[in-house]
Amino acid sequence: MLILGGGVLFLLSIVLWALSSRRTGLGRLGAIAFGAGCLSLFAALGCLAALFIGDQFQYDYVFARADSINALQYKIAGVWAGQEGSFLLWGCASALFGLFAARASGVYRRWFTITFALFLGVLCGILAYESPFDMTLMDGKALVPPRGAGLTPSLQNYWVVIHPPVIFLGFGSLTVLFAWSVAAMMTRRPLEWAAQVRPWAVLGLTLLGIGLCMGGFWAYETLGWGGFWAWDPVENVSFVPWCVAAAFVHGLIVQNTRKRWIPTNLLLAGMPFLLFVYGTFLTRSGYLTDVSVHSFAEMDLSARQLLLYFLLAASVLFLGLWLWRGRTAGREFRGHEEPSLQGAHREGAYRLSSMLLVAMAAATAIGMSVPLFMALSGRSVKVVEEGLYHQVLVWFFIPIMLLMAVGPFLSWRGMSLRDLSLRLVNILSLAVAIVGVSVFFLKRSSWIAYADPDERIPLMGKFMVPVMPWVMLLFGVCVFAIVANLWRLAELWKRSKLGVGGLLSHVGVATLLAGLVVSRGFEVKSEMLTLPRGGSAQGMGFTVKYLGRAIETDDSMEYLYDRDNKIRFEVSSESERFIASPGMFYVAKPDQEQPDQMVWPHIHRTLWHDVYFTLRGEATEVGPAQTLRPGETAKLGDLQVKYLKMVREGESGMSGTRFVAELEVTDPETGATTIARPALELGDGGARPIEGKIGADYLVFLHRMDAATRSVDVQLFYSRPWYPVEIFYKPMTILVWVGTGIMAVGGFLTAWYRRRPSAPVADEPPSKTLERTADAPEPVAQS
Repeated sequence: MLILGGGVLFLLSIVLWALSSRRTGLGRLGAIAFGAGCLSLFAALGCLAALFIGDQFQYDYVFARADSINALQYKIAGVWAGQEGSFLLWGCASALFGLFAARASGVYRRWFTITFALFLGVLCGILAYESPFDMTLMDGKALVPPRGAGLTPSLQNYWVVIHPPVIFLGFGSLTVLFAWSVAAMMTRRPLEWAAQVRPWAVLGLTLLGIGLCMGGFWAYETLGWGGFWAWDPVENVSFVPWCVAAAFVHGLIVQNTRKRWIPTNLLLAGMPFLLFVYGTFLTRSGYLTDVSVHSFAEMDLSARQLLLYFLLAASVLFLGLWLWRGRTAGREFRGHEEPSLQGAHREGAYRLSSMLLVAMAAATAIGMSVPLFMALSGRSVKVVEEGLYHQVLVWFFIPIMLLMAVGPFLSWRGMSLRDLSLRLVNILSLAVAIVGVSVFFLKRSSWIAYADPDERIPLMGKFMVPVMPWVMLLFGVCVFAIVANLWRLAELWKRSKLGVGGLLSHVGVATLLAGLVVSRGFEVKSEMLTLPRGGSAQGMGFTVKYLGRAIETDDSMEYLYDRDNKIRFEVSSESERFIASPGMFYVAKPDQEQPDQMVWPHIHRTLWHDVYFTLRGEATEVGPAQTLRPGETAKLGDLQVKYLKMVREGESGMSGTRFVAELEVTDPETGATTIARPALELGDGGARPIEGKIGADYLVFLHRMDAATRSVDVQLFYSRPWYPVEIFYKPMTILVWVGTGIMAVGGFLTAWYRRRPSAPVADEPPSKTLERTADAPEPVAQS
């Protein structure tokens, strides 16, 4: 009822605001209806959280994602762990921004609220079909299971508690930009809105960036593949709007300072929201179910159609409105400032960087849409590989980082290349020195001995370039951007605090990208090491020794299903020694004969590197079962097995009678031969397998015997479990964490400094006076 009531209130708000131009009192009623609708969404989220905390398993959504034994934080996280709850979280995050931004929207409030309420009303409609409040009924009464299925084990990580709320706040902020752009075009006031929307744009960009990074940290700590980012379609759904929003934030600087880019900014403001709605449809439509580790299940058909219709209608109407009013907005300000700019200038740097950001977003959007294109054309679905993204997007990455370094030193009026080079020569020299020192220490690192010096990577699909110089080039442009922005920050610190936050954000982005480049580019991975229980193995300079399970008893197997149970290994090298405790446990499912095996890595963190220890599971089977006829030979694992004959021990049909398969087993390496005798023993419950021993390391089991053909199915097992593990050496991952923190601080500072723009009053005409800002004081050329 709360969701349906919210939808009705948003519809009422739209009607009241639409009629408010004739009656002034209706606007206040429309604002009240909008606020009440937002409160309805908040109340619905609170009710769902109460159901999870109270173990109300009669609700299907709660039953599928909660259990009485789950910790409180995971019960709360279950609220947004599924499709229905995530839509509700999106609605609440958007409503939160809508409530506060609407109060600051001034003369744009009418159309701002109409647009915002329309979107929230559509979300309520989707939630009417994708409801998290459906119950299982039997004879008209709710069926209350004693326990729930529980939150998926792979989600039971602290990041599930904080990552979704943060990134959905970022998604919710995109609605503010979209609604404000529509309002600016509908009111024909395309100038003043830029100063008002700016702090919201910066805040949203920051939250979305933090959410992206949190998602990378979560993947790094749980998926076991050794990286932060894999260009998964669901990752890209967040990255693409972030790129366009970043271009919009830089466009706002130009508009506020030079009264330019007005049509461009009106378009850029709405595109991040539309791109995310498209990404939501892509990830919830079911097209990515088999190719993405993040994608949600397929939506209810009616809800999916409603989302698709909204996407199409919003895109067509917004682009139509922009062509009608936005494309020609701000004509009266064109040519008002200096008629020509000489040499390199700040506006040109912003224009080029924004174009590159949008182009990178477009290339990424095409890549993430490939599974959809393939599905619509009837082909088998697959995703674009990580390597192809790297080959394409690096051509946007390098110039963006160079512009990030050079841009803060450019004048708005323009400056000669000679003056610019004089400003940058010391900075560039310092950056080159830092890269040189990094190469010196890199060459002396112990782990470099295990890297492949001849390793090459493809460039443009054809050319193969050495990894070492290529990664150092990418690292070098990041260092150049870091040093340049720190240098400029030091110059501006006492003169103007307004530009400090933006420069600090640049430093943070460049730092985390440097960490991603180095940790991925110079990553060294061991070959798969396989060690038996109680044994050891060596690889990449490390000796790995099995120590045992963290929880283990002789009289119970329950510890195997304990999520907190971990397997302990001693990992040592000449320079370090630590205990790795990767997680591994089993999850029994009623619809499966065999339980699922769950694993997650252990990360040994140091200041300069991470040792990433991944357990691939617990191996007992050497290979699948094979069918043999008398006299036939097959390869089981590394052994050659010949089926000699079948022997019956005991009376036919009597309990205790055994049917024994005599096998001749040969080790090709040593040439040693032994006879193994697996058997099937008859009993009251049917035939049970009796293992045949092959030395100290292997067991062979007889699964089936065919009396007509005298063939048998045999399978080879390890006599004790073996553990396949991989070790990744990842240098300088700390830069990713530090860079994220710096970026967040810079973004929040910028939003705070810009939080109180001057808003025009209702009868004030659009200002034609050029705004003088302290964004970027003119640099003085130094010799």
